[in-house]
Amino acid sequence: MLLLCFMILQIIPLPIFLIRLLSPATYNLYEGTIGIVEMPAWITLSVNPWRTLEEFFRISAYISFYVLTIQLLTDSKRLRKTVFVVLGLCSVVALQAILQKYLNNGRIYWFWAAPPHSSFTGPFVYHNHFAGYVEMLVPVAIALFFRYRPYVNYGETWRQRFADSLASLQFNIHLLLGFAVALMGVSIFISMSRGGIISFGLSCFILLVVLSRRAKKNTSIQLVLVLIAIIFLAVGWFGWDVIDQRFGVMFDQQGKFKDLRPRIWQESISIIKDFPVTGSGWGTFGDIFPTYKTFMSENFDYHAHNDYIETFSTGGIFSLVLIGWFFASTFRQIGKTLARRHDTYAIYLTWGSLAGILAISFHSVLDFILQNGANGLYFFFLLALAVSASHTRSHSKEKTRLTPQKKGGFRFAGVLCTIILLLLTFWVNSTSLWGNREFVALAPFSWNTQKPEQQLKDIEARLDRVIRVSPLNSYTYFLMADLQKNIGNAEIAEKFYRRAIRLNPVQANYLQNFGLFLDMQGKHNWADSMMQAGVRHDLSNPDRKRKYAEYLFKNDEKEKGLQVMAAVFAQDPGRAGNDITFLVNSGISDNDIRRNLPARVFPFLEFADLMEHRGEVEQAAALYHQALTYVNNEENLWPSYFIWASSFFNKHNRYEEALDVILQAIEIFPADAGLRVRAGDLYHDMGFTHQATEQYHQALMIDQGNPQAQNQLDKLQQAVDKKLEL
Repeated sequence: MLLLCFMILQIIPLPIFLIRLLSPATYNLYEGTIGIVEMPAWITLSVNPWRTLEEFFRISAYISFYVLTIQLLTDSKRLRKTVFVVLGLCSVVALQAILQKYLNNGRIYWFWAAPPHSSFTGPFVYHNHFAGYVEMLVPVAIALFFRYRPYVNYGETWRQRFADSLASLQFNIHLLLGFAVALMGVSIFISMSRGGIISFGLSCFILLVVLSRRAKKNTSIQLVLVLIAIIFLAVGWFGWDVIDQRFGVMFDQQGKFKDLRPRIWQESISIIKDFPVTGSGWGTFGDIFPTYKTFMSENFDYHAHNDYIETFSTGGIFSLVLIGWFFASTFRQIGKTLARRHDTYAIYLTWGSLAGILAISFHSVLDFILQNGANGLYFFFLLALAVSASHTRSHSKEKTRLTPQKKGGFRFAGVLCTIILLLLTFWVNSTSLWGNREFVALAPFSWNTQKPEQQLKDIEARLDRVIRVSPLNSYTYFLMADLQKNIGNAEIAEKFYRRAIRLNPVQANYLQNFGLFLDMQGKHNWADSMMQAGVRHDLSNPDRKRKYAEYLFKNDEKEKGLQVMAAVFAQDPGRAGNDITFLVNSGISDNDIRRNLPARVFPFLEFADLMEHRGEVEQAAALYHQALTYVNNEENLWPSYFIWASSFFNKHNRYEEALDVILQAIEIFPADAGLRVRAGDLYHDMGFTHQATEQYHQALMIDQGNPQAQNQLDKLQQAVDKKLEL
């Protein structure tokens, strides 16, 4: 409950002097954004109160589910039924995931279209979330598999023992649990979740060590070996090579670790340093991380891929202390009670639940497993299951060792609070879904004044309805501001821009759009500060810098704009061609462009190509030569760079220069058959038949089936034969 109160504290606006005391970084963040135009007297600890409110209801649902599960599972019969239902469901999901993996048509459940670029497994869009779900429950199945191990009477014949086993309910349950364990284990491997496989292995190893010591029988070791053999044989039938490749992609050809997770963690540490006590606000990692992210990547990082780092970043040390205190007291109570228990079912089930919690705890180091709603619920279910199993009595008048809750006002208040929370959760989530549906209906967002007036009024009315039901959603205010700006209501537009930024001061798009709006209103100093703030809060996105540079050129600040574009070239050299064209169209001279290009190959190749198309061949030649002087600055060098330059020189009959470029490339890529063929072609064009033949032979030594090299050698041989005939 204290954690929920703290989350509410993050949402409630507080006086700025108190914010400055509790979280100086939060105060500075507001001061450098909305504070540019007017510093509010009251601000929130969370940089996005709407996201924090959603997290509040998510965590409150987990806590309510945890409490309710403990209350319901104090009955031993209900406890056993619930466990078997949960394990049965997990087995069905695991079986479906296995079947879908090898009867895949690209759709979830074979009929539901998966989101683009998703790695779905079973019903989960993200394969790591599937692995997290299964790895929590498979230790419970393993523990009960040991618990239901049938008694074997070695005084009977094997036929009699076999007949007795088939008639035994305990043996049939044991067999079903073994089958369930095999299904779950195989499904984790076929999910290709590296973190899931590692966490599954570690948690099961620890559980098996504990259970083997309790059993004190050789049959326990035999059962373990049989289970492992079944899982490994099944995975081997599906193919170990695919799993090996999955682990192999973590490293590049030089053996260096290339996964982006460590970089995300490293840069998340800066968030923790700036927001150590109160965090940036629960659920706001996706909002605050762009301010600290310095590397470019294709995916937007909504999560830290480490639940501990993300919790520390968004909740601060205060949240960690509260969470740690809760788990420490819970596990301490479980341990004290478990030490006094003699009921084998309770003991095995408790250890299985604890192993499942351990598995998800391991996996949370490598991914955002608990950010998934289903996994979060199952985590708290396992925690409640461990509490219930360790305290529930099977052979006693008293159902549980837990202290019974006295009837009275406190119990009534608890039920009332739960009902209110349930209703509020339903309201917030339903309005959020409805708002998102409205956004989809309005997309694409283009508020041009050529639209009919009635249509613009309808859009305004729809946005106004969303604002009324979701007053903390900053995106709606931003859309309304853009709409009002485009239809000419400047005063109203500014009010909505300010409101949007106040609710989310780290959203770079809001800041730069507001900056352009202020520039239109003649407030150039504020506009420039807002444009810079947009760049500052989206460091890894070069488009923010491009937008700022365009603004600077428009306002005749050429030198400052060139400095910004120099940073763009250095950050994103792959789009140098478009950026050079933009500079040319902005009236920037060739010398200024050349002076601001980074010492990288690709930007100079693009500039040389532009010079060639303009007919300035000598300028282009000089730029091509200059480009190739920077090959040592490239982390990833490609043969195509040299082919590009060589083709230019060859096109303009400068064969020696073309050959020099290709020979330089061969020194760097000696095993590239294509470069050898090009060198042979150039030697042939220059009349050096012997050297050409040598290069073609080298190409065939590298690539025996190279058709170009073989064709050229055949032509040379035919030419020699004709000369001999003459």
